[in-house]
Amino acid sequence: MTNKKLNVQSLIKTFAKDNRLDLESGGGFFSAKVWEKKGNEYGGDSLGVICHDGGDMAPYINLDYECYALEEKFNKYLAKFGLYHEPCTCWYTAIYKIWERVEIPLPRIILVTIFVIQNNQRN
Repeated sequence: MTNKKLNVQSLIKTFAKDNRLDLESGGGFFSAKVWEKKGNEYGGDSLGVICHDGGDMAPYINLDYECYALEEKFNKYLAKFGLYHEPCTCWYTAIYKIWERVEIPLPRIILVTIFVIQNNQRN
């Protein structure tokens, strides 16, 4: 799924269905564009927003419920797809892509300098 565009709404609906949760009970899933047009302050730059206000998804997202195992389960599910959730308020959360680590080749002179500094610190 790394080269394909993620359908985040479909992933969230699948999680809810697999865990017998009513996604709509707290407000549902919204695209970032729709969410921003509604005038909401946070989440407009995300891949989508879950409104979980008191609904079935709330214990999986809102740490105020103190259901840490459920929140961890949701985190692990999202991480499988390179995603994470960021609570915007206590009633909605935004979904984002995890930044990928990029290897930048360093010029040889910098690598030699780092090696010398490390060796001098050991002595």
